[in-house]
Amino acid sequence: MTGPRTVAIDEPFDDLDEELRHTELTSKAYPDTAPLAESFAALRAEVRKRKAEEDALLDGIAFAKALVVAADDVLNLLVDETKKAVLAAYDQDFQAPLYRQLFEGQSPSELKRPLLGAQLETMRAWVGPLGAANVPALDVIAQKLSSAIVKADDAVTKTSLAEQAMDTFVAGPRTSLVNDVNALRKLTAGQIGELVHGILEGKVPRDFADRFFLSSGGSRTPTSAELSQSITRLEAKLARQKALLESMKEKEAKQLRARQEAELAEKQAKLAAAEKRAAEAAQEIARLKAEMGST
Repeated sequence: MTGPRTVAIDEPFDDLDEELRHTELTSKAYPDTAPLAESFAALRAEVRKRKAEEDALLDGIAFAKALVVAADDVLNLLVDETKKAVLAAYDQDFQAPLYRQLFEGQSPSELKRPLLGAQLETMRAWVGPLGAANVPALDVIAQKLSSAIVKADDAVTKTSLAEQAMDTFVAGPRTSLVNDVNALRKLTAGQIGELVHGILEGKVPRDFADRFFLSSGGSRTPTSAELSQSITRLEAKLARQKALLESMKEKEAKQLRARQEAELAEKQAKLAAAEKRAAEAAQEIARLKAEMGST
């Protein structure tokens, strides 16, 4: 027997429980090894307890990240609302000082691309200028933005705290539990080895000790049924991952098209505004020339 493999710290608790279940129930099947099963049953209970804790932490991370996305959605809406309100206040002039100050050469679609991050920091600096513009509609947006920034900051903080809590769990309870699992498996392998070379010598098959541990690295070869079940699980997981990948690709393509259309629409609006200004300037030039020619 080469001994059981060392379980990695990051292995899923379900896989860990499967390893322990196998040893516990295999031990129960033989009178001479049955007393070894109790320790594995106790450790499986601890695995289930820690799994529940980890699941709660994962829920916390997922919820915090959902809050980030929700906060980002609000900020994205405020980007569009701000653009429309500023242009309305300044006669659709993309060169208006306030518009240029807020967007700093970025189109709204470019500004909205990050998930909070740089977008949040940029929009944090909008509150003062919008509130100081002496335009009621912009003052309303400034108040909305102040509230949205508070919620966005809270979501970012919750995400950081949730991830820190998971890091603490991994470094502490999870690592301690996996170390206990590895220690018990190693101890049990030694105890079974003593039985094989003691009271069970000549009474059990050569691969007897390997039977107590999954993936032990020993001489035991998985059965066709075990391999079939493993392949089925892996194929199902692969199918789910492929479906998720296709869904993400489709979503990203739609987002890219939407950004391109938004950028094109903004450029067309800027071009129309520039052409309008040029036409007005041409009319003014013509008027001045006419006045000068008549004198």
